[in-house]
Amino acid sequence: MFSCIYRRCFCWQTSPQFGRSTLNAYSRPRPGIYKTAVYLHHHVMKGRMRAGKGGDIMKRYGTAGLVMAGGRSSRMGGDKALLPVGEKTAAARTADMASAVCDIVVVITNSDETAESLSYVSVNDLRPYEGPLAGIEAGMSAVEAEWYLVCACDMPLAEEKAASILINEAEKTGADAVIPVIDGRQQPLFAVYSRRVLPEISRCLDREERSMKALFRSIHVTEAQEPLFLESGMTKEALSLLFYNMNRPEEYDWIISRMT
Repeated sequence: MFSCIYRRCFCWQTSPQFGRSTLNAYSRPRPGIYKTAVYLHHHVMKGRMRAGKGGDIMKRYGTAGLVMAGGRSSRMGGDKALLPVGEKTAAARTADMASAVCDIVVVITNSDETAESLSYVSVNDLRPYEGPLAGIEAGMSAVEAEWYLVCACDMPLAEEKAASILINEAEKTGADAVIPVIDGRQQPLFAVYSRRVLPEISRCLDREERSMKALFRSIHVTEAQEPLFLESGMTKEALSLLFYNMNRPEEYDWIISRMT
């Protein structure tokens, strides 16, 4: 089945019978469907991509949710993506939130157990355990979209309303990235990124510059300050909960205590 998809991708890229409009749709300065086919060949043939609900990865979307669940969770002492938060795991809760506001959701994980526990498309990092930039690179390479909502699975209290605000701000400003700033701190792992940043992400990783700040130095960033969220009816307390991330057992315990 995959060989048919691979040949189909190549045909779409090169055959005139599909018309100028189809070719133009993939002729902009982005990887394009042929590179997507190469990515799929690399991942599917090596068991690094798993199918799931929520969309056809061969299409191009307006918005895609990228759930970051590929870290080692060393400070937690276990895979935090699989920790129960309410009736769902942290990863499932985050993926469902993203699914409510995005056209497709892809989970980036290096854990077979995490991938098999979810009903969404999942991929491994192209550069395992090299940090969130590598996760974003893997997600953007797996599915084409204009905008990507990046969500860390260790922020399981994230809300659809805040995600919608960020997506709307990205579409309004046309920035390369819209990054929330809460209590004076940037929150790059609940943020929206344009597909335009993919080449720069790859360049940063090639230079072994793995921090999000390394990326921000070379792209156009719009900061989403607290008033943007508060004016929409969100409370200060809700914002604090939304951006609270759990890296250690005591932080997980705190999140669970807030839900009871």
